Amino acid sequence: MGEILSPEIVSMQVVGVVEGTSCPWDQLVLMICEDGKLYAYDEEELHLVASSLKQLDEEGIEYPASKTYYKGEAFKDMTMKDWEKVWNSPTGRKLDREHRKEADKAKAEAEAKAQAVKAEARKKIKEEFLNETRYFRHNAAAIIKKMKELNDSRQGRAKLLVDEILHSIFFLGRINTPPISPGKIVKKSKMLKKLKKEFPRPFELYSSELPRRTPFSCLLDMIVFLKGRQNENEIKQKLQELIRELHPKASEPPKKKKIPLVSSTICVSQKNPKSEKYYGVSMSASGKLPGRIMVAASCLPGSWDSYVAGAVMTFNPEDKSKKSYFDGTIQLPQPVTCQAFSLHGEGAQKLPCTSCANLFRLRGNYEVGWPYGNCAEVESVSNLFKKDTEVREQARPTSEKFTTENRSKAEESVREDLRFC
Repeated sequence: MGEILSPEIVSMQVVGVVEGTSCPWDQLVLMICEDGKLYAYDEEELHLVASSLKQLDEEGIEYPASKTYYKGEAFKDMTMKDWEKVWNSPTGRKLDREHRKEADKAKAEAEAKAQAVKAEARKKIKEEFLNETRYFRHNAAAIIKKMKELNDSRQGRAKLLVDEILHSIFFLGRINTPPISPGKIVKKSKMLKKLKKEFPRPFELYSSELPRRTPFSCLLDMIVFLKGRQNENEIKQKLQELIRELHPKASEPPKKKKIPLVSSTICVSQKNPKSEKYYGVSMSASGKLPGRIMVAASCLPGSWDSYVAGAVMTFNPEDKSKKSYFDGTIQLPQPVTCQAFSLHGEGAQKLPCTSCANLFRLRGNYEVGWPYGNCAEVESVSNLFKKDTEVREQARPTSEKFTTENRSKAEESVREDLRFC
């Protein structure tokens, strides 16, 4: 047992633990010896901390103690036979039961704590989702409801427009960050079931097929259909009214964040002052990636007029630089007009930006340049060309780089861009 210990072997009983000392292991194991003295073990040394319970009560423990014993000197190793004897005794069995009970309790508490942490994490994720998608979901549901009402008021004559707008909204919800499913947009299960029955196509295609237009373009078509093409003021006023319904603060120009699914600009194009008016709105896909995807989708056959799509495909979406091998830019002939207006505030006129000047050789504000294809002028000119072949041919691109082969190459770059999006 060492020089500083008597060879006598004594028994000690654990009576508790002591915290708040300088012990490196946080807790001291407090034991009482047969002779009534109290010792504390810190996993390295055995300290004589009090000569009696009375001293302990009156003076507290002395740690580190002036008298200590090393582990190897203080404890005698027990044989397996000795351990079996201890554990098979009534006291040993009781200790084993208590140990298992405490272990089960600790396990249950740990599992409950883990479940609480998971529940809190799920709650936080849900709250973040609801907060981040609030305006999108609100506007999407409101647009769907409005389009459904307008279609029903016309005995279903605008069913294709409702079909198209559902497809566009559901697709934009899918690529949103975070993604928003149709069930999160149309919350009422009865309404969702009714829409699925009446308009099954959007639910089948939104996750696999690109829409060709953003929702607000479909809404514009509905308003033009209801108000009549020549009633420009009524069309603009109705759109502004709808925007105010979609967003309480939308009457003021948005400064930092674009209002989800809502266009900020409308454009009116005419061959001459007495001819029919053709309308277009700016891209209503919020965010850089959704906007880029929708512009690319609109460049493919079946959406924008091919000349207009060619003009947009002339420029690279990443840095707005001009392609070296293709030039589909066009010049609108006289006296064709192409005038944009704000859909916020008083509906003031807006000058064409640098991008529109490059696409159609319009004179405008060269200090501002939106992504190519984003502006209302693009859709407006496209709709004019689709109906007036004479104006379209007068505006035919004249560059030597405007060839079928080069156009196919530009179109393939758009498809490639979509694959990476």
